[in-house]
Amino acid sequence: MGWSQNLHPFPVAEAAKIAKNPPSPRVEGDVRRPTPPSSPAPPSKLAKVYPHPMPPCPTLLVTGGIATGKSTFCRMLQAGLPDIAFFDSDACVHELLTRREVVEQIVVSLGKDLQATDGSLDRTRTSALVFRDPGSRRALEEILHPMVRQACLQAQHQAETNPGIPFFVADVPLFYETGFPLVTALQIVIACGPQTQRQRLLARSPHHDPHYIDSRLAAQLPILEKVLRSHSVLWNGGDLPSLSQQTHLFLSWLNQKFPPPLSSSRKPPNR
Repeated sequence: MGWSQNLHPFPVAEAAKIAKNPPSPRVEGDVRRPTPPSSPAPPSKLAKVYPHPMPPCPTLLVTGGIATGKSTFCRMLQAGLPDIAFFDSDACVHELLTRREVVEQIVVSLGKDLQATDGSLDRTRTSALVFRDPGSRRALEEILHPMVRQACLQAQHQAETNPGIPFFVADVPLFYETGFPLVTALQIVIACGPQTQRQRLLARSPHHDPHYIDSRLAAQLPILEKVLRSHSVLWNGGDLPSLSQQTHLFLSWLNQKFPPPLSSSRKPPNR
């Protein structure tokens, strides 16, 4: 049985221990990785990760690398927990880039040639610039990231003040890279190997050259570093049924770790 078929989420301390003293690894796809524990960590280990009482609406942070499957996992998570409040950083950026005042800030900072004839932002040209020039990328991030943080924190506050919402889930791809100021109960990394990321990026955008893809990957922390910083990991180096099975196991574990209040209608997911 492959690793993805018997995966259970486990705390980062356990992941770090395995990374330092790996057992016999199994080979699947483009990476060699150790077999994780066959069951969730015991309560004593979880207590070290979560030393304080959980709020009524715990915040779950979802992150990972580009093309690792974060969005797919979030859709599965929303299907299993339809009452959650969800914040999508990429969708927030997409909406911000439709605002004329934001486009004007970007054009002033990065150049008028990034503005299309209709006044909108030429996103293809902008993307090519920021992943070619780190200085331009930092300038763009200085404009957008504070707005994304504010929107996320506002959404979190609204969720925490709504008694009918069991979890607030935030999909933040650059959470670790930017020092995103979000208090979380659980940090989840969706991971796969770099070769799988490259293959998925090429399938998504066949016109991109290898140098551009390498620059996209280089703009983020190595996926193993994110794995070691996180509380829980889902490995998405396989197919959709594998990720679906892992998500089901994760949801069952989540309901044990964060049992719903007696007044809640939240139940463990059905298969």
